[in-house]
Amino acid sequence: MNKNWTILLFLAIYICGCSTSNKEEKPNPSKITPKVMIIIFNPIIESEGNKRLTEVIGWNNPDSLVKVYQNDIYEVSDEYLDYQIVQSIEVDEYPVKLDGFCYTDETFLECWREQMRFHQPDAVDYIEIFDKFNIFQQVEGKEIDEIWCFAFPYSGFWETTMAGKGAFYCNSNPVPNTENCSRKFITYGFNYEREVGCMLEDFGHMTESVMSHVYRDIASEHNLWEIPDMSKVIVMIGTTFPILKGSPAKLIARNGETATCGNNTNGG
Repeated sequence: MNKNWTILLFLAIYICGCSTSNKEEKPNPSKITPKVMIIIFNPIIESEGNKRLTEVIGWNNPDSLVKVYQNDIYEVSDEYLDYQIVQSIEVDEYPVKLDGFCYTDETFLECWREQMRFHQPDAVDYIEIFDKFNIFQQVEGKEIDEIWCFAFPYSGFWETTMAGKGAFYCNSNPVPNTENCSRKFITYGFNYEREVGCMLEDFGHMTESVMSHVYRDIASEHNLWEIPDMSKVIVMIGTTFPILKGSPAKLIARNGETATCGNNTNGG
């Protein structure tokens, strides 16, 4: 894959330290190794011969998506961003919505096959997931830094969202009532109906939010994120971070088709 990502794509995590507490030192600039917990919501459909939902519908294998995504990020960052998968859990369940609703095999398959009557409001209950999988404790204990959730269309996940003390807008508003967790962290909502290009684009949209936050109080003439002449940014950043030199300012992934690859009510 050519290094044709946004010039600040991987710099965002390093500058912001969004997976660390405010008091921690910045990571070694030669490489960062965030620890990832993966939760795959992939129900077993007993009426279809005990096949997983992905097999019944013919969607992508989440494990394969992870492997390609992980390798792509590692390659295009010139081996700078090296995700470490420390846990991967595949669960036979549907995530609970914020209003308490939860699909069953029958109700979801009926909605999907008819392409109608999907539950609204669509929002997933992040706190329920965090509690069920002991996310706060593991983040506090520095066992994990990020959460990657894989689910089906209309599962209610944002592309990315942030939680914990100091959390800010990250392609969605922060998860409320999570300030007791001293470390802020990002949860991705990947859709296994879609290809890896959409996962990469989720990362790009996360970067937009993080960089806007990092440069929010910097005057326009010194603001590398909002400066109109992007060629100046390439020069300024490229002198310090050679892997970014010449990278175009574009957040559509190389193998993505559009600027939106959501996992919410649009079925993305």
